[in-house]
Amino acid sequence: LRRWLAARRVATRWPHPSYWKYTLVTAAIGAIAFGLLSFVSQDLYVSAALLRVVPFPAGGARMAQGAIEYTARLRHLTEDILSRDSLAELIQRPVFDLYRRERRPLPLEDIIDDMRHRHMWIGPTPPFGLAGPGHLTSFDILFACPDRHKAQRVVQELVKRFIEGSAAAERALHRDRTPGSLALEVLDPASLPGSPVAHNRLQVA
Repeated sequence: LRRWLAARRVATRWPHPSYWKYTLVTAAIGAIAFGLLSFVSQDLYVSAALLRVVPFPAGGARMAQGAIEYTARLRHLTEDILSRDSLAELIQRPVFDLYRRERRPLPLEDIIDDMRHRHMWIGPTPPFGLAGPGHLTSFDILFACPDRHKAQRVVQELVKRFIEGSAAAERALHRDRTPGSLALEVLDPASLPGSPVAHNRLQVA
């Protein structure tokens, strides 16, 4: 009984040699699998642009009301730019041809949703993007893509849509003989990313 108990304690303290053999084999297989996976995964490059809301000269009360209305117009313009039809056209435009590999097995709706919520950001510039409640002063446009040149071109296209959409809204106001309120100015144009910010193959490996 004493010998059995002593052997039991030794077996509990030191795993059986076959345990280490299986552990090493499993670790080697895992290392090889994740090493290969790191080179299959895609790097992501992020391009960014900064836009500023520029007020036209006007009186205090009228300017405050114009700022509120312009913030609402920007919100509607952002919704149009991020709409299903707008992003579908952007994804499938030949010059961009985004998510080509993902479009084969996945429905376009899933790709649009993934693009809108994971790879794109349009919002106030932290921490100074808002001046008072609801008064937008500047905002960023960011897009992440495995191709850094495509990332820059997509952000350039988004900036163009914002500028043109804002100008069209102002022209509509002038046709109604309503004075203009605010305009958009590009402070920082779309950047060309130099290095990936996520899924770096070397780091994953």
